[in-house]
Amino acid sequence: MPSFYEAIKRIIQGKPVYDATDNPEAPATDAPDAPPAEAAAEPQSTIQKNDASTFPVVQVTRTESRPNGQTLQIYCTLRNNWQEQVDVDSITLFGNEYKLRISLGPGQEREVVTYNGPLLTSTRGSEAVVIYKTETGDYFEAVHEIHYSYTPEKTYDVTDLSLHLPIRDIYG
Repeated sequence: MPSFYEAIKRIIQGKPVYDATDNPEAPATDAPDAPPAEAAAEPQSTIQKNDASTFPVVQVTRTESRPNGQTLQIYCTLRNNWQEQVDVDSITLFGNEYKLRISLGPGQEREVVTYNGPLLTSTRGSEAVVIYKTETGDYFEAVHEIHYSYTPEKTYDVTDLSLHLPIRDIYG
């Protein structure tokens, strides 16, 4: 071990404070030190903020309208197309935000009720927005176009929600 003054001298010269000659009993190795186990276990995010193609994708894969008297329920199947878990916060449909607060693992799908109200007598908007976040707290939104069909009862059903890329990075 070098003395205090020797250590200061090495720092000023830009040399390492300790080297192999300071402890002759220690075996010399050419292998670099292994990173600590904690650092190796920490996951690296694959999201690049300036590249939308690296953003996680959550999309509506199926839509079903279920009329019941004067009431309509719309069910949507959400799918996580990303390799990590995401938390789906909400979906906005017809200007109304529906809180979902569900988790989806990689490739997982879940059917949710996204509307429960009166039958649609007109088309009420052209977009639906799914808001979700990653485990690191990054928020994203997936915009979907709403497709309608006109029924013999003179009402509208939602037949499809089609994803519009790119996914948007929000809140950050």
